[in-house]
Parts: sequence; structure tokens; C-alpha cells
Amino acid sequence: MKLKISAIELKDIFISSFSKEQEFKYKEGNPFLIYYERKHYYVFLKNISPAYYPKYPDITRVQLPFSSHFKKISKSSIPFIILGYESEYKTFSAWDPRSIKNRLNAKSNVSLFSRESFQEKLRLNEFKEHYISNGDKVIVFSFKSLPNYFRNYILLFDNTLEMTKVKFVKKVSENKKTKTRSNETIVRINDIAILKEVYKFKLKNDLIGAVIFCIDNYSNQYPGMNLAKWTVLINKVFQDKEIYLIK
Repeated sequence: MKLKISAIELKDIFISSFSKEQEFKYKEGNPFLIYYERKHYYVFLKNISPAYYPKYPDITRVQLPFSSHFKKISKSSIPFIILGYESEYKTFSAWDPRSIKNRLNAKSNVSLFSRESFQEKLRLNEFKEHYISNGDKVIVFSFKSLPNYFRNYILLFDNTLEMTKVKFVKKVSENKKTKTRSNETIVRINDIAILKEVYKFKLKNDLIGAVIFCIDNYSNQYPGMNLAKWTVLINKVFQDKEIYLIK
């Protein structure tokens, strides 16, 4: 069985991830309240544990106990962020906050599932989405990407970007009509102006921000590119050291 870190160590990891963020405050305890970029969040940290299904050893979970703290949180309008930590890979699993509150205190232990294999080969600045058998969506990311997760968790759990695309297409259609193929994609960004903008997001370590920027500026030309494809493409740009040569 893998060694779990203590609750104190886990919270220290969480806090240290925001060490370079100016607008960050937190309270004691677990669950606990944080203040980040003018917003409040309730946060609950847990080590991820094996689910102990002999036929499915890859399945992991965090368990939420029955707690009076959760009763208060479930009635609050403040988002509730649950994060499961995998110490071997130094990654977090996160579940959709919008579907969590109504499950709090539903029984003595509420389980949120993930898989150990989801944590493997995860690169910095990368957010991976997975679905488990009960339909729950799980987002997995490095502990260093916690600030980006809080900035973009709503987008990460949104299965469509239709509103973003519709607004952009409408704006373009008012100015210039262009013919595009519905499945056209892009494998490399060669536009220096766009790369300069991506570089700005790179400096802020904001992968999702860069992805949304490219969707807003390129979706009309490349309608075959979805969120996942853009994320892969922009992550490659983030990993390319040559981007630092762009001033």
C-alpha cells in the first residue's frame, strides 16, 4: 500500500502552490475557506486511496465522511472544491463542484472515484479529463497547476464551449464571411502575432487561458478543433523552449 502523507503535509502542499499568488488567503481546518482572486471557495483535501476492488485494482477514491461542516457548506452559495492527492505522482484529482453539494452527508461515507492510471505521464500545465463508469468527470493535474485550476475549473467541467464559439462566429459574420470546412484542424501555430499572445499566457502559467484565446481567434478558421485538441496543441507550444525567443 502506498504511503499517505499527513493532513498537515497535504495542506502545506496546497498552500505552497499559491506562494507566488498575491491575492490568496486561507483559514485553518479541513474543509477550510480560501480567498483567491476576489472569490471565496470551500476546499476539502484528501489523500487518494485504493478502492479495494480485487478485480479492478486501478480504481482509487476519496471518501467524504458524514460531517456537520458539510451541512453548512451544502447550504452555502460558495463553491465547494474537493481535491484528492496522489503522493506518488504529486497530482490532484478534482470532481465537478456543481454536482458535489447535493451528495454531502447523503450517507456515512460518500465515495468519489478516480483511477491510478489517470495520474501517470502527466505533464506540467496539463489538465486531463476522464470519465468513470458512473458518468462522473474527473480532472487530473499537477499540484503546481492549482492556481490555474481555480481560475478555470468552471470551463474545465463544461463539456461544450458553444457559447464561446457562437459569440465569436457571430462577431466574424458581421464583418467578413469566410468559407471553411467543418472538420478543418491545425497541427502547428505559425502566426507570430498569435504566438506572442500565447507567450503572455505562458508567463502566467495559464494554459487554459491560452487555449480559450486561440479558440476565440481561430475557431472560425479551424472549426474541427475542439477543447481537447487545442489543449494538446497549446501544451506543445508551452513545452517548446523556442517560444522564449519571441519578444
